Amino acid sequence: MLDIDETLLFATPDKSLLTKIDKKISFRLKDNRLNLSYLYVSYRPYVLEMLKILSKDYEIILFTTGTAEYAWKVAQSLQKGEKYFDHVLSVNHCLYAREKNMYIKDLKILEMGRNLKDILIVDNNI
Repeated sequence: MLDIDETLLFATPDKSLLTKIDKKISFRLKDNRLNLSYLYVSYRPYVLEMLKILSKDYEIILFTTGTAEYAWKVAQSLQKGEKYFDHVLSVNHCLYAREKNMYIKDLKILEMGRNLKDILIVDNNI
């Protein structure tokens, strides 16, 4: 299971924060469906090579607390015509912890057909 932000890439609407831009991703803003917003993306070094190698032998699940639209746009930008991700999960698949005012990636969603002891998680947030 791989996280997106700060793990596979860095995305920002301010391109001046990046020394290199690998992709410009457009998406519709929720509040104003007429305007498009852009994110400038810088991939981690060798992330595409890693995905290509791992996808041959492992099921890869992309899991983010971001929106489904964001998750799919990032997945498409990373795959570039290849298929690395077996599943793409987003905030819709998270639990909301009201007392902490945050979304939590509940890994029990991955148990169907899998054993949690066999899942490796790569995420920058505990």
